[in-house]
Amino acid sequence: MTRSSRLPLALLALLVCITTASFINDVLPNCTNEPYPCYEIDQQVLAHTAQSPYRYRVLAPALMSIGASPTTHWAWFSAGLAIHILCFLIIYATLYTWLRVQIGDVKALIGLCLMALMMIFAFHRYYLTPTSIIEVTLLCLLLVTWQRWWVVMALVIIASFNRETALLLIVVYAVYNGRLGLRRTGILVALWAIITVALHLMFGAAPHVLGLLGTLQANIARLGQGLFINLLILPLWIMAVAGYRKSSNTLQKRLAWVALVYMGAVVGGGMLDEVGRMALPAVVLVLPLVLEAAPSLIPQARQMGSDISA
Repeated sequence: MTRSSRLPLALLALLVCITTASFINDVLPNCTNEPYPCYEIDQQVLAHTAQSPYRYRVLAPALMSIGASPTTHWAWFSAGLAIHILCFLIIYATLYTWLRVQIGDVKALIGLCLMALMMIFAFHRYYLTPTSIIEVTLLCLLLVTWQRWWVVMALVIIASFNRETALLLIVVYAVYNGRLGLRRTGILVALWAIITVALHLMFGAAPHVLGLLGTLQANIARLGQGLFINLLILPLWIMAVAGYRKSSNTLQKRLAWVALVYMGAVVGGGMLDEVGRMALPAVVLVLPLVLEAAPSLIPQARQMGSDISA
C-alpha cells in the first residue's frame, strides 16, 4: 500500500475521531441539561407510552436496550455513542465509495470533510437517540448497494422501524431504477406501508408531541434562532444550485429534486432550529453537485488524486 493510497483510510479514521469528539462535547452537556429528550423519551418508547411520532420509532431504543437501560444514564449514553461511532464509520466509507465514482478521489475526500462539518454543526441542536444518524447511514448504504435487490429490501425494512422517513430510501431507489424498477418500487412501498400501519396498530394511537399548530407556534417563538441556523448552511444550498446549473448528470439532478422535496417536508413540518440535523440526508444527496460547483483544484491536488487512483 503506497503512501497516497493510505490517505483515504487516514482521513476516514481522523474524521471518525473528530466527529465522535464533537458528538461527546455537544451532546453530553445537552443530555445533562435536558435529560428528558435523551433518556425519558426513550424510556417511554420502550414502554410504548411515548407521544407520536416517537412511539413508532422503535429501532434505535430497541438496539440500545440490548445492553443498557435509559434509567442508567451513563450506560444509555454509552450505548448511543457506540451506535453513532459505527454509523460514522459506515457513512464515511460508503459516501467515499459513492462520491469517488462520480467526481473523483480528491473531491470525494473533500466531500467527506463537508459531511463531517455538517454533522458537527448538527450536534449543536442534537440529542442522544441515534434515529437520525441511522437514517443517514441507511441512505448511504443504499447509494452503494441499490443494484442488490435483497439488500435494498433489508435496508427499507430496517429504515421503516427506525423512522417514517424511510420513504426517502424508496424514492432514491426509484430514481436509480426508473420505469424498469416500478414493480420493485411498488413492493418497497407496500413493505413500508405494512410496517408503518402495523406499528400504529400494535402500539395504538398517540397524540402528536406538538401537532402542526404547536410546531408553528414553537417555530415562531424561536424564529430568530431558526433563521440564524438556516443562514449558516445557506452557502451549501447555493453551491448545490450552482452545481445543478453546471452539471450534465441527469441522475445527480434528479437526486437534487428529491432532496428539495425532502427539505420542503422538513421545513413545513419540523422545527426550524433542528434543520441542521434533519437536513443531513438531503446534504448527502446534493454533495456531488456541491462539489461540482467547487473551484478547480490546484495541480498538486489533481496529481494526488491520480496517485490515489493508481
